[in-house]
Amino acid sequence: MCANRTKQEDSKKPLPKTTYRHNSTAPGTESVLVFRPELRRMLGICDSTLYAWDAEGIIPASFSLGPERSDGLARRTAWLRSEIMEWVHEQATKGRERTGKSKPKASTGQDVQQPA
Repeated sequence: MCANRTKQEDSKKPLPKTTYRHNSTAPGTESVLVFRPELRRMLGICDSTLYAWDAEGIIPASFSLGPERSDGLARRTAWLRSEIMEWVHEQATKGRERTGKSKPKASTGQDVQQPA
């Protein structure tokens, strides 16, 4: 922040173009769609890995939104959140089966010993 600017002036600046306002949701609500930047963050992978996994069919199939541009590419690519979450749960189950680890048990509080 510049020395002669106030915080209020900075808060009025327009958001940078890389900010995806449509992805921001109110607490307790989620969008049905997942776009590339959010999916990369969810899975902790880079763009090249995401492109490869999508092309190889490793993750659920993406789909195009909007009309094609003049170069034949889609304007937006998205995934259904429900399909992504189902895939993540399947991966977790497979990973646990491979390692022999079971699903963490929910604590009922009955196994906690009270101090004497």
